Amino acid sequence: MRGRPPLIGLLDPAADRYLRACVELLRRAPGTELIGAYLYGSGAIGEFHPGRSDLDVVAVVADPLPRGAALALGQRIAEEPRPFAVKGMDLVVVTGATAVGRFPVPRFELKLLTFHGRARTAEDEPAGDRRLVMHFACCRDHGITLAGPPPVQVFAPVDRRTYLGALRAELSLRWMPSHYRVLNACRDWRYAAESVICSKVTGGRWARERIRDPWLVDAALLWQINGAGPVLDLIEVEDFLIEMAGRLGAASAPPAVVPSGAGPSSGSGLAW
Repeated sequence: MRGRPPLIGLLDPAADRYLRACVELLRRAPGTELIGAYLYGSGAIGEFHPGRSDLDVVAVVADPLPRGAALALGQRIAEEPRPFAVKGMDLVVVTGATAVGRFPVPRFELKLLTFHGRARTAEDEPAGDRRLVMHFACCRDHGITLAGPPPVQVFAPVDRRTYLGALRAELSLRWMPSHYRVLNACRDWRYAAESVICSKVTGGRWARERIRDPWLVDAALLWQINGAGPVLDLIEVEDFLIEMAGRLGAASAPPAVVPSGAGPSSGSGLAW
């Protein structure tokens, strides 16, 4: 007698069932050949908090999606009953050509944020979105395969400077809640310092041990973990983000020129 499959990542049974249902919708989408689908973020590496965490998924399809088909797919997934354990589905759909780095700036076919009720297609951002390389790097680093081959066979490597540039671009976004922005900055700082990709909460806990007054980070952690906390001063938040952006900029600066005769320098030669 066959038992139930093991739970995906660190999800609870309700979140697991919801995610499997969404993947099945991706498989059955008319006129769409699904190459693979991958879970990354807190549901894959830890700190998934039921009711306050999203499911982060990248789906890779064979061919570009017409706007109507992309929006129809987004509508079907948005209408899938979502359990309390899942705050929302953050889904990005890209083509295989985009995933392997054939375009200078990656573009998406569908970007769906169910919690915000927002769906965008390639026509909404024809120039692409440089931040997508963050998702690709996370999938390669710790992504869980929901469909298709392993992520290292689907996504091109992302070099360090490109990844840091995408992190800096995200820090400038102001539509996110203040505690999200603070913890994103902590997570980004850890990558700049140690080349480690981690969750917001893990990044916050790492950062609070390295700053003189961790009050702002502690407050952001309370909001992320408990859903409530002290009011974050917006000026203090912006000052913190400016400091972190400076750290990312310094980390992404090109290395100093090696004097002649001092030996060869190393380079990554990666795709992005």
